Amino acid sequence: MGSYRLEYAKLGTSKCKGPKPCTGTKIPKGDLRFGTVVEFQGKTSFAWRHWGCVTQKQFNNMKQDFETAEELDGYEDLKEEDQERVAKAFEAGQVADEDIPDSARKAEADEEEEEDLKEKQGGSTKKPKKKAVPKKKKGDDDEEEKPKKKAPVKKTKAKAKKDASDSEEQEAEETDEDEKPKKKAKRARKDSDDDEAPEPRKPSSRNAGKPKKSFKEEDNSEGSEDEKPKKKAKKSKATVDSDDDDESYGALSAGAQPQSPADTIDKLCDRLLNGSQLEDRRAALLGLKGLSRDWKTEVGSRALPILLGVLQEDAPEDVEIAKAVVETLSLLCEVEEVEGRPVRDDSGIRNTDVFLATATPLHTLLTLLTPMHFYLRFFSLQLLGILLANRSTVVQGHVLTAPGGVGRLVETLDDSREIIRNESLLLIIALTTANADIQKLLAFEGAFDKLFAIVRQEGGVGGGGIVVQDCLAAIGGLLRWNVSNQNYFRETSCIPLLAPLLLFPQPSALNSQTLSAFAFQSWSEQKVINAGLVISLVRMLVGGAGTGRAGNQKALLTSGLTRCLAELALASNAPAVLKSQSLNALADILRNSPPNQEALTSLILTPLIPPLAPSSVETYHAAGDETAELDERGAPRHPSELRGEGPGGERGERGDLIAPSENKWKRGKKMPAVVATTALAVNGDGTPGREGLRVRAAAAGLFESYVASSSETQLGILSTMSAPQPENLPTDELPTEPTQSAGSILLHAMRVFPTSTRTEPFDSYTPFFGCLLFSHLLLHSESSKAAARKIYFSGDDTQPGGLGDEDDRVSLVAILVGNLMMAQREQAQSANAGLGPERGLEWSRVMVGYLIVLSIWLWESPLTVKEFLSEGSNLQVLIQPITQSSGVDSAVQGLCAFLLGICYEYCREPGPITRETLHPILQSRVGPDQFVSRILRLREDPRFRSVGPGVLEMNEDEDALEDLGEEDGLWFDFAFVEFLKTNYISVQRAILLDPSSTNPGRRSVDASASPEIVNALRSTVANQSEELDDLKSQIFNMQKEREEERASHQDQVASLTEELATLKKELTDAQEQKAEADKEQEDLLVLLEDVSSKRKGDKARMRSQGMEVSEDEEEDEDDEEQGEGLV
Repeated sequence: MGSYRLEYAKLGTSKCKGPKPCTGTKIPKGDLRFGTVVEFQGKTSFAWRHWGCVTQKQFNNMKQDFETAEELDGYEDLKEEDQERVAKAFEAGQVADEDIPDSARKAEADEEEEEDLKEKQGGSTKKPKKKAVPKKKKGDDDEEEKPKKKAPVKKTKAKAKKDASDSEEQEAEETDEDEKPKKKAKRARKDSDDDEAPEPRKPSSRNAGKPKKSFKEEDNSEGSEDEKPKKKAKKSKATVDSDDDDESYGALSAGAQPQSPADTIDKLCDRLLNGSQLEDRRAALLGLKGLSRDWKTEVGSRALPILLGVLQEDAPEDVEIAKAVVETLSLLCEVEEVEGRPVRDDSGIRNTDVFLATATPLHTLLTLLTPMHFYLRFFSLQLLGILLANRSTVVQGHVLTAPGGVGRLVETLDDSREIIRNESLLLIIALTTANADIQKLLAFEGAFDKLFAIVRQEGGVGGGGIVVQDCLAAIGGLLRWNVSNQNYFRETSCIPLLAPLLLFPQPSALNSQTLSAFAFQSWSEQKVINAGLVISLVRMLVGGAGTGRAGNQKALLTSGLTRCLAELALASNAPAVLKSQSLNALADILRNSPPNQEALTSLILTPLIPPLAPSSVETYHAAGDETAELDERGAPRHPSELRGEGPGGERGERGDLIAPSENKWKRGKKMPAVVATTALAVNGDGTPGREGLRVRAAAAGLFESYVASSSETQLGILSTMSAPQPENLPTDELPTEPTQSAGSILLHAMRVFPTSTRTEPFDSYTPFFGCLLFSHLLLHSESSKAAARKIYFSGDDTQPGGLGDEDDRVSLVAILVGNLMMAQREQAQSANAGLGPERGLEWSRVMVGYLIVLSIWLWESPLTVKEFLSEGSNLQVLIQPITQSSGVDSAVQGLCAFLLGICYEYCREPGPITRETLHPILQSRVGPDQFVSRILRLREDPRFRSVGPGVLEMNEDEDALEDLGEEDGLWFDFAFVEFLKTNYISVQRAILLDPSSTNPGRRSVDASASPEIVNALRSTVANQSEELDDLKSQIFNMQKEREEERASHQDQVASLTEELATLKKELTDAQEQKAEADKEQEDLLVLLEDVSSKRKGDKARMRSQGMEVSEDEEEDEDDEEQGEGLV
């Protein structure tokens, strides 16, 4: 499709690329020629030959792609007699003898004589030595030799340059025409089925820095008229025949004296406007197109209005003129990026503004998408893309007012020529940006169905390439921030199409084998990108709020996508980037969705054990697809087992190296999905670096969504922490390894203090994530805090609920405070040992985790505060970092101050330490000023200030990472940041109040409030004012956009109203004219009857007087009477 073309030679300048010695002979104008797509240095073109030079091998190649000759491009444009001989030759597999040109016949005789001569000389076929010839360029694989060129002749300045299409034709001369053309698979680039395959849009710096060429550059050659791509090809190094020079644009001037570009443009415009011959006007249009490349400003200022008139009046009637004018307008509107010159000063922007001054030219351009002519449709799409890139808002407004314009764009997605379809995809992606109305129109025109159909045709997410990526990006553009389209997407049953795109089996086909095939699939780079786009569609559907989001969450659960994402993230060999995306999407699906939360609770899956050696990013199998053979457990068999060999470094049947078993993904033990999520967040999956941290943070986000707003779930996990060992069993019958649960994983992470050596660092994120996840179980839930206080340990037991004496019990609060104290000591020792700032930051992160969970636990919980203050040394653990002037992380100091203020605020239960005891300690040891400054410094810390709702997705930009420097990583989650921002003011107030004050939650700041608190409040007001200004600015911009849209709609309504009034007036005039015509007809009939009566009377008088009356007149009279009788 698009690899071959039939047409009549138009100018007689192209040379035959057929077998020797016909190679190089010119194909006369009007002769039937046959073109084959060739590729050279990344460009595509047609290589032509006489119809009689088509070989049997080429017929065989054509028959593999086409069933009949009618399917060949250009066949329908041939004359009937030529269609018959092409059809006969296609069926016979060779051209008829009478179609072979004389040059080829003569060459065959010479070859026969040469072969006979060789046989007479003894059968030697050794060719005589030839002179050394230049080495062929890369990509030239023609078996025939290139004919010798004439000696170079001296060229005038006006003829010094060759047209781009002729250069490509010369460079492609040595391409083998007998081989089947190769199909390209690049983005928006496919072999065309017209003159040559054009190139998709490229950056506008096409001619940046290049000197301008002579305005008499050739543009009327055959390649310039029909085969020239949008971009100019590199000039050929081959010399140009003088005959070819005569065909250049200079020939248009008929030997006239050199003239200025302005004079030439004016003459061409005059010929275009007033030319009587169609060919003359076409030639003038092609001349303007050639000048547009190097004299764009001059052509735009003088010829653009005329070109727009040609587009509106002539283009819909003549395909050749339409193609030429669209190409010319594309050249005039394209913006060239020149260093040091603003884009707004480019003539392409000015030409675009002239083009879009009214909507009519764009509406006409959209109508040109309807014809199936390849070049016309392709260049129309390119021109639309150029206009959209220059003035997107104006183009979008004109498209909305175009009758059927959006429907025509959607129809181009059905084009069987991939280069057209791919260009349409890119245009739709750009067109849907920030325009909800166009998004809706595209969706209602069936864009979703067509895009999913293309994805299926291209092989889906796994088999498809960049085209699938564009389709998914286009679907995302239709769904992004458009609730109407999201509901339409759900109502048209598009959500069930998402899980199969990720190769997940249908719910009715779920079994161990299909799940294993899903878990052990291979992942290429493009497949990862495509799968990530599918997951992004899921997040768009559940990113909003209200009934629409709840409906989408339910539909995702019903379609099996919730299970699919859980399996992909927790029980597959998917790359880390895909796992983190799946976990983030799952978090959005589970948020405030009890049905999805229950589904995750009941889900049992089998996580995979990653290989010891890191797997390649390109593939996760060393010897191809291992899912073809599965064992009785549903796990893939080792390739060595399939061949009866032992594991190791053997080679498979295809010669692929089989990696040892330790470098393979293995199936682990079955466990609940909640347990797998908790383990992944706390312990990770072994993925190193930032990718591994992103997976753990995403798992933490999923855990947060799972337990949020569900006290039953929170208490359920806490119950797995505090459940004691069964006391009715003998000691020797107690299980050696307790059953792993989400609670036990969190408890172990907080209970066991991390250890490290001088050379081997520790994982600071294990206790950090353990504390972070545990804090979500306690946040805003006093029942959860009470349940957590029941967790205790006996002696040195690592598991809660030991069997020892109650006097030896240690609460979890005490363990957390003890670990905090040891972390402070370890940090000081590492600093003294000179282990570097990185080790100190690791210990700071551990302390931040402990302080976060203690702050949330003690907030509004006097009983927990009483337990915390039961040991007097616990206060020293908080006071020492606050008062220390150096060597302590500012985040740790601020959190210690915040936690100390919470202890004072909620110390309401009687105990060893009371509010009266705490107050003098805070005033003397810390002081109000230092206390407030520590908290304010924490709020200004980049690690705290940069935290947003998506912090656990870890999608920080490079600037934010540079600001953090060595402190890069995860330090806080958004829930705790919001908690602190909401409550730190009340904590600051508390320290200033008398211990005997009551109702602490409703106190107001008195006149003796410290300047720090006042400054803090002023800072808060200032920040809120800035946010308010930003919101007002956004509202203003939105209102401005709405006003523009309203004005556009009003213009459209006014135009339609005016058109309706005109039509009504025309209808009234037509009715009046009809009434007048009817009345006139009645008068004429009456007159005719009077005349007839008078005539009869006259004849009667004539007869009575004896005058003769002719018989003819009587017959006519009888006929009239009969006619009247019939009437």
